[in-house]
Amino acid sequence: MDKLINNTNRDFFKDLLSPVLVNGFNQVFNEEESNERNFIPASNIKEGTASYEVVLALPGLSKKEVEIEVKEGLLNIKGAYNKEEVSDGEKYHKREIHTGNFSRSFRLGNNVDLSAVEAHFVDGLLRISIPKREKEIAKKVTIK
Repeated sequence: MDKLINNTNRDFFKDLLSPVLVNGFNQVFNEEESNERNFIPASNIKEGTASYEVVLALPGLSKKEVEIEVKEGLLNIKGAYNKEEVSDGEKYHKREIHTGNFSRSFRLGNNVDLSAVEAHFVDGLLRISIPKREKEIAKKVTIK
């Protein structure tokens, strides 16, 4: 089976420990929690007979807040969740909804057709379809 994608920016230890350290610090010092930091949206990658599909969970965003670029063999997806402003006299006691920038990058294999990549954004799910190229058939070359 051909390989399509290798995640290039996932740091499992950072992802695992960061919430623990931030939440622990806030609980000790009784400070308002903030999720204003970079984060990595959840993704699924599926292979079909004719294409690959990358799905990112981006609830609360619109397609105007997301940017997709295919360049030099990488599929790059980035965007931002804007911080919700509070009125005078209001404050958060708990904030678990992420705000800030996000970015995901996936290395594409050489068996995909980059000119036919399509994306659709419905109900908080960004679906990117990456068609496979047809396999080249070996051709004999006659020596003259």
